[in-house]
Amino acid sequence: MNAMNTFLRDLSFALRRCRRSPGFTAVVVAVLALGIGATTAIFTVLDHVVLRPLPYEEADRLVYIDAELPGEGSDTNWGLSEAGFFYLRDNNRTFEEIGAYGGAEAGHEVTIVGSEGGSRVTAAYVSHSLLDLLRARPSVGRLIREEDDGWMRPGGPGVLSVAVLGHDFWLREFGGDPNVVGTTLQLEGELSVEVLGVLEPGFQMPHDGADLWLPLGLHPTRTPTNFHGYRVIGRLAEGITLDAASADLARLTAQLPEAFPEVYTTSFMRESGFRTRATPLRARVLGGLDEVLWILFGSVGLLLLIAYSNVTNLFLVRADARRRDGAIRRALGGGRLGLARQVLSETLLLSLIAAGIGVWLADGAIRLFVALAPFDVPRLGDASIGLASLAMAVILALFAWVTLACVLILSSSSDLTVLRDGGVRQTASRSRHRVRGAFVVTQMALSLVLLADAGVMFRSFVRLRSVNPGLEPADVLLVDLHPPATRDYLQPSSVQRLYREVVTRVSAIPGVEEASVGGVPLTYEPVCLAVYLEDRPLEPGQIAPCVNQSTVAPGFFETLGIPLQGREVTWADTERGLEPWAGGEVVLTRALAARLWPGEEPIGKGIRLRVTGAPYARVVGVTGDLYGDGLDRPPAEHVFGQLWYRSNTLVVKLNADAPEDVAALVQSTIRGLDLAVAIGSIQTMGDVLARSATMARASLTLILVGIGAMMGLILSAVGLFGVLAYVVGQRQGEIGIRMAIGAPMRRVAAMVIGDSLKLVVMGVALGLLGALPATQLLRSLLFEVSPGDPISLLIAATLLVLVALVASWLPAHRAARVDPMVALRAE
Repeated sequence: MNAMNTFLRDLSFALRRCRRSPGFTAVVVAVLALGIGATTAIFTVLDHVVLRPLPYEEADRLVYIDAELPGEGSDTNWGLSEAGFFYLRDNNRTFEEIGAYGGAEAGHEVTIVGSEGGSRVTAAYVSHSLLDLLRARPSVGRLIREEDDGWMRPGGPGVLSVAVLGHDFWLREFGGDPNVVGTTLQLEGELSVEVLGVLEPGFQMPHDGADLWLPLGLHPTRTPTNFHGYRVIGRLAEGITLDAASADLARLTAQLPEAFPEVYTTSFMRESGFRTRATPLRARVLGGLDEVLWILFGSVGLLLLIAYSNVTNLFLVRADARRRDGAIRRALGGGRLGLARQVLSETLLLSLIAAGIGVWLADGAIRLFVALAPFDVPRLGDASIGLASLAMAVILALFAWVTLACVLILSSSSDLTVLRDGGVRQTASRSRHRVRGAFVVTQMALSLVLLADAGVMFRSFVRLRSVNPGLEPADVLLVDLHPPATRDYLQPSSVQRLYREVVTRVSAIPGVEEASVGGVPLTYEPVCLAVYLEDRPLEPGQIAPCVNQSTVAPGFFETLGIPLQGREVTWADTERGLEPWAGGEVVLTRALAARLWPGEEPIGKGIRLRVTGAPYARVVGVTGDLYGDGLDRPPAEHVFGQLWYRSNTLVVKLNADAPEDVAALVQSTIRGLDLAVAIGSIQTMGDVLARSATMARASLTLILVGIGAMMGLILSAVGLFGVLAYVVGQRQGEIGIRMAIGAPMRRVAAMVIGDSLKLVVMGVALGLLGALPATQLLRSLLFEVSPGDPISLLIAATLLVLVALVASWLPAHRAARVDPMVALRAE
């Protein structure tokens, strides 16, 4: 009881001291709250996105299985083929189960046809085994079974007939009605699917969510092909390591030429370097984002250290100013223990207040981050302040409390000689000056590390932004269109007539300069297909080059501002009814033309996507370098065929000041043509470039590291200003004597600035030593900039020195304005 009363008394005393010094209290709490809040916010994101396991049972046993082809390029990765999937499933020794999803024929969106037209929903095409290995459970009804998954097997129904609803979609569209089980949904292509059930809440695909779950329809008896579009997940057997699974996959991959000689030829395996690999599913989902978040967590850790250093220095300055009060308390019989308790209670109170405000700031920062994230971060939407976040904030506050208390107690003095001279001001010892200077140097060094990180990221971002994507993104609107696969649009000719009418009508809208349709680079996942050349038949054992492809309408390249040698295809060419890869006309990118016919004129050459049995398509044009796979990757090797596919992107070049109004007119025009045509996402080409994976990751890292660097710079400047202001106040007598004997104001000001520059130079030197290894951590995120970029380091050091000079100016100006007589009287 006595201990509790003592604690409450000390706490009450600490509260009174805080009230007597509102300015000091506000600064300490604000600095600590910023550091704790920033660290807690990034930790919360890191916890939800990286540290927590995927939301599946025993998620550490889940791996992603795909194929690498180093012979086709260092970044060439394929999924598995249907035959390869079943061969691995039936012959492996290390997996409890494997499942597949995706496939080019499945896509990722479907149109649900209703009385008011078509609505586009996300769809996941999955094997029943995928749901089993992910331990999916129904909320209502049942899930896809093996008999449902065989709709494409020989002798099977041949028609997709069942579906499972995602839980959120069920609540949103059907109000959570359990009677939805057994009802029928009308899908595009005049397909009727029976609803089997509803998935449990929160269950989703590893990479993204889905509204509708449909059977993939794989079957082991179909003729093997070289289509590798299926994404595969495996669950390791109990006690099996990733290395053991990788060795097992290598064994099975080596057997593929013997099992499927018509697909996996020996020459193909040798030249492509085809190999199957297994990687942790979590690593695949994060896609390197964990590295970014750990780097950001390290950056805010440096910011937190700057905040701790700053606050500690402020307390040391105040402790020097209160040395006389402490000596009086000691002279009146106050023990060191009592003084220590007062220090402990005050620092604890301020640390906890700062933690509370920091949690509030962290909550707001997380909400803002979720709303403004430049790309889809896995599980970011679930990030919120929880027990782990509160625990982190409390730990940071307690660390600040212990650090402050230890420094203040160890630096406190029991020397009573400060009372000998009555009211004469006592100057702090050299050792205490050195301690405060060491804290300032530490702040400067840490700030320079943050500034260097921000500098190299900024230069990398500028380099990335300066890459010419090969098109003109300004004032270009993109509208995804999905005609239903009904009798009206089953034939390419009817699709072509629809899009020609769309282009004609949209082009007539006021504010529209040009329009076309096609597959726009950076807006879709490319599909790699083998191409065969008319003038260069394959040698025995040689493999055909694999390139990405899409189809486009006339005017596509002009609308997007893509430079073109030769010509585009015309509507007359398109409507001849020839397949784009079999007798039609095609346009190649410069990179692909250079690969297929190095040093030759490609226009007029013939290519096709079939080994035999089809006429060659003619090359009629060659684009400039076009970056279809990412701005940080080599120019795309891409072939554009004549308009053929149903779903396309409407490309609209605007010359209007109100693109929103034009977008609304475009939508009403399309609905006026056919209400069944589903309208997907509407975005600008500029947004597509900004949200591309490379650009979005670079901008996210730059923004957060930059904010940390600026906050660290400000805190360091405040710390330097506080120390110099105190030193000037302590040295008023010395300054007064100097000015009394004739020292000019400039010399006095230069003396103060010189003292600050000594600390800054030491901080810069120490910071440069720390910045070199720190920037190395950013290597994988940089584009055409080296981690130890000297320009970035020079700019960071210069900026730090300039800010330090500004922070030094006010104390220097104050020193130069000291009245010698007033200063001498005060002494």
